[in-house]
Amino acid sequence: MDKATEAKLLDFIRKELPPFIVRNSIPAASYIVEWNSTDESHLSPCKFQDLNLRFVLERLLQITLIQEPEEAVSAFDRCCCPEGTHGFFQDAALLEGIHLEKEIPVFEGVRLVPLPSLEISNEVCRYLPSFPSNPSSDPKFDFLGKTLLVVDRPGLSIFHEALDSFLRGLPVDDLPFQMEVRDVKFPNSKAVNSFRNLFCHALSLICDYPVQIVSKGWFLAEDKSFNYYGGTINRHNYPSSFSALSMVGEAEIDEAKCLYKKLIDLEPGVKAKLRIAIDRWIKSKASGSYVDKMIDLRIALEALYVTSKDDIGKKLRHRASWYLGENPADQQELETEFEAIYNYRSKAVHGGKLDKEVKIQGQRMPISEFIESVQDRCRRSILEIIKDGQFPDWNTLRQRAKARWANS
Repeated sequence: MDKATEAKLLDFIRKELPPFIVRNSIPAASYIVEWNSTDESHLSPCKFQDLNLRFVLERLLQITLIQEPEEAVSAFDRCCCPEGTHGFFQDAALLEGIHLEKEIPVFEGVRLVPLPSLEISNEVCRYLPSFPSNPSSDPKFDFLGKTLLVVDRPGLSIFHEALDSFLRGLPVDDLPFQMEVRDVKFPNSKAVNSFRNLFCHALSLICDYPVQIVSKGWFLAEDKSFNYYGGTINRHNYPSSFSALSMVGEAEIDEAKCLYKKLIDLEPGVKAKLRIAIDRWIKSKASGSYVDKMIDLRIALEALYVTSKDDIGKKLRHRASWYLGENPADQQELETEFEAIYNYRSKAVHGGKLDKEVKIQGQRMPISEFIESVQDRCRRSILEIIKDGQFPDWNTLRQRAKARWANS
């Protein structure tokens, strides 16, 4: 655009918006509608900015290029009018660990979206305006192999005359204009954050692979807001490792949804202990040294099987073998294995290193296989407790284990 044309367009904006312009900028705000525990809705501010007129012009041109000139005019008019522009914004979390071939709905207003491949990586900033690439890196490596978890949130954007008219916390019913708000599954930011964390736990357990949130941000369609949302995703330095991602489809997502529903139905005390175990199990599956993995697994197993600091090793191996053992022989084997887990964790903590091989019942195995076995035992324990909906009564479990031995 030549300078003469730019000057004409800027003059047009100045003539159309004289009440809003303050020192060559326009105060603009975006709000999310949230519900409290009594089901009352209010506005929660998510962004307030003084927008330079040139930025407003750039946004109008962006809408024109991506959609149509009429849409740019319509968006401009809606933000200028007293009620602003209403619609859904997207609360997006960037996930690492799973790969999808197509978009998959999770719940109404919630979906998993695969990111563009290398072949169309130049379009990534169009899909993710809230997650601009690091200027010093190649965009395709910022996003390749990741997935968006998107939650629709009702909201509005509006030009303000001054900062003191910021509508922070104003009940929707008290707005000076009519705003029709549809119900959503997650009524506020706390509920959204809880869902994301628990759903990533469920995905990790179903896929047997660490699914983690890399970053979070807002996606605001060009015609829904003039606010700019910035953020930077750390570059992924090892694109060749993407082949190891867990490929998931609708079947796995359905399983994760069922597991998520079981997780939210757990009693608070059970949920809190399981959260420690799951977090540490996931951490052990992610990158890190063998020493770090053993420490994380030990913490996870203690959260599952130990209720006091006395005789940790003894309680851990007894209770784990009672809970997971299918018969006396299996129980005895598990006793030995969990004793080794405890001992090797202690060696990791106090010695700071582990041998390349582990010896259990006279058999040697590489430390990598041993850790995979411990991860599998931990995951199985977590899934059993989720299925039962509670931690077992250890006294009852001990009596059952003794009965097995007596009948064998």
